[in-house]
Amino acid sequence: MAGVVGSTYMLCLRVLGYAQGVAVADIGRLRAVAWAGFLANAISGVMLFCCDAVTLAFNGTFQIKMISIVLGGIAVWVLWRTVGRDPSQEDSYFTYGAGAKAIAITTFAFWTAAIIFGRHIAYTIDPIL
Repeated sequence: MAGVVGSTYMLCLRVLGYAQGVAVADIGRLRAVAWAGFLANAISGVMLFCCDAVTLAFNGTFQIKMISIVLGGIAVWVLWRTVGRDPSQEDSYFTYGAGAKAIAITTFAFWTAAIIFGRHIAYTIDPIL
């Protein structure tokens, strides 16, 4: 989870104006880490889901988490399409406009929601006695 969300948060924070000495292209090198983290989370998530699929499929918290992950993935794709450019032409002190910043905030919100609702699932299912 740290690979996916950590690299996404770094990109979002850079677009929002933090760490202006770091080029977005440098953060882009972390995409392999993000994909590896996503793959590890997807595999372990499917295995955990299979253990109690009936209960989880109808759990509202789990559904919100899944929707947040899908929308977070779409949002990070849109963010990369918006800010990604030729690394050789990028100025590391470049500032982004309001549109890119709005996408970054949205991306940040979706991934934060996925974490919060993922942790909350344990409190919304009945324990097996």
